[in-house]
Amino acid sequence: MKKIRLETVSQASFIGMLLIFMILCAAIAFIGQTPDELNYISSEPDYINDLNVQRYAVKNYAGIKRVYNFVPKDDLSGGTSLCIHLRHQFASVYASGKLIATVQETEGFDIGRDPGNRWLTVPLTKDLSGKLMRVEIISYYSGYKEPEMLITHRDQLITMILDKELPVGIMCILAIIEGLILLMEGIVLPLKGNRTNIISIGLLSMELGIWKLCGLQISQILLYKDAKNLYYIGIMSAFMLPGCAMALLSSVMKKRAEKAVLHVCIILSQIFTLGVFLLQLLGKLEIHDIIPVYLGECIFMIAVAVIYMFWSGERRLLLLPFAAACIADIAVFHVSGSTVNAVFLLIWMLAFSMISFSRYIIQSIKRDEELRETRITALMSQIRPHFVHNTLTSVYYLCETDPPLAQQVLLNFTRYLQGNFSSISKKEPVPFSEEIEQTRAYFAVEQARFPGELDISYELDFTAFKLPPLTLQPIVENSVKHGLGKGSDHISIHVKSEQLGGSARITIDDDGPGFREVDDGRIHTGIQNVRDRLQLMSRGSLEIKNRPEGGTRVIISVPV
Repeated sequence: MKKIRLETVSQASFIGMLLIFMILCAAIAFIGQTPDELNYISSEPDYINDLNVQRYAVKNYAGIKRVYNFVPKDDLSGGTSLCIHLRHQFASVYASGKLIATVQETEGFDIGRDPGNRWLTVPLTKDLSGKLMRVEIISYYSGYKEPEMLITHRDQLITMILDKELPVGIMCILAIIEGLILLMEGIVLPLKGNRTNIISIGLLSMELGIWKLCGLQISQILLYKDAKNLYYIGIMSAFMLPGCAMALLSSVMKKRAEKAVLHVCIILSQIFTLGVFLLQLLGKLEIHDIIPVYLGECIFMIAVAVIYMFWSGERRLLLLPFAAACIADIAVFHVSGSTVNAVFLLIWMLAFSMISFSRYIIQSIKRDEELRETRITALMSQIRPHFVHNTLTSVYYLCETDPPLAQQVLLNFTRYLQGNFSSISKKEPVPFSEEIEQTRAYFAVEQARFPGELDISYELDFTAFKLPPLTLQPIVENSVKHGLGKGSDHISIHVKSEQLGGSARITIDDDGPGFREVDDGRIHTGIQNVRDRLQLMSRGSLEIKNRPEGGTRVIISVPV
């Protein structure tokens, strides 16, 4: 049944991912379609007369100043607007010499001087028909092409941009949602080995989605007033990508030396990114000016991935498409000068996130089934037939010799059985106080069976924590079982709980003959079950060692 269930989940996940991937690829086919009925000013449509363009050099900016003069015709329809796509450009729009719209550098503190990218829409009312209009555009950087200027309805512009960018926008939103889900799952993930991997994938997916979403024109026109902040949020997310990608690569590397080298690279990348952000806020540089350095960091990251892939011969399914997608996106950006159509890394990220999340689901199912098996094994190992038989026999004789004691032993034995049976249905850690009560009930039964031979003391300085059920009592039982009748006629046990840093520590000492991993040719399966459940359910640990003065010391550590 277990195999069928896991195979079913795996096949369903694979089919679902394949369908989603096919839908995404089909959606990409629609990118770049633009309606023909829009009227670009550079094409001199029927909406304007006497288009004149002049270019000037300007101080304080690397780019040039362009001045466009034209006269709107008298037959402008209602709702028509002059729409200008500004890419790192300032703009001023005049009608008959009067300023009617502007995008200028702000005075005082600001996140940066770069105006970012945005759509400036200026309504062309009927009173502007036949009047001379002048548009002045200053490029903040050199090398930028003529801005897109067209006369159309604003709704028509939004429709045009949606037709062009909707598939990419959907992928960006999916990447952000997937990243948030994986990030939250990684934070609470009980499987320690997968934590870094899941968190790295979540951060990489979320930051990639934010970067691409902020660069879309539909975001710029819908969030016009925040277009500048949108630009800086996007480019800052892009600068954080190499560090997250290297963290992901580190999580799949197995050799400690390789991890150490990549960890140094991650730290350097984070220091570089943090320094860039601080200098940007202090007005000492513009992030756009150091894009070549950022591209160099990306190339280094790709080189590390490719070298590791061929050096180790592992993880090719992860590293080869990742490196290829990065190279393809860089090539698209270099050719087109825009990141809108550079979607290869985004597609890879979506597919890889889905695969990773499906693996996590399968691992969670396996973990739940393993926990159930260990709980059943632990229960069966605790309820030993001879222990039940001997206890009931003791109660039988006590009913004649000491009825009150027989009643108390039977009550403690009932509590002991109730605690063991209820633990099989508990999937979460239980309060430490419940474990103490279970141990007290068990030890009271044993003291009645072996009067004068068993003593236990408690030093409970810290009890506000949880641990898996059937953790403490099996340890105490192990001390009793392997202490009495093996060269010792009396056993003293001491249980101490305390808080050390961010962990709860339980120490169980006894003065018995000491501990051996293999006893009479048999491995202590009960102790191993406790250790496994501590790791799976609480990320805890169990350590057993012999005391110098004799006896055994068991140390249980649980994060709190």
